[in-house]
Amino acid sequence: MEEANRIFNQNSVPTYSTPEQAVKTYLYMYQYKRNLELLYETSEELPVDAAPPKRPIMVIMRNAAVENRELLNEAEAKKLLECYDFPVVKTAVAKTPDEAAAIAMQIGYPVVLKILSPQIIHKTEVGG
Repeated sequence: MEEANRIFNQNSVPTYSTPEQAVKTYLYMYQYKRNLELLYETSEELPVDAAPPKRPIMVIMRNAAVENRELLNEAEAKKLLECYDFPVVKTAVAKTPDEAAAIAMQIGYPVVLKILSPQIIHKTEVGG
């Protein structure tokens, strides 16, 4: 085995002491290759006159400013991303259990309920 390792190393073929080291190196090389592909990926060409709708963006930003907030809530952030054609999960705000049930029927199941509060930015902060 030592002789085989020596021959491989002389010919620039990597060798590893354990299968785990070989797999770890392979995964690292795969991730590196994938990162390079993403780096050189050509983005979609947009028309020169393509621009997001200004009014909904201004409303979102103005509401946050009026409330003296520096952060957007999740629903606002998703609306903003939609304006720039980022794919987002369908989101709606319900203020009562009946509204939540009606929205769930409209969207279709399964659904997820999340808290929406200016005092709670991340649900993990309150054990959610």
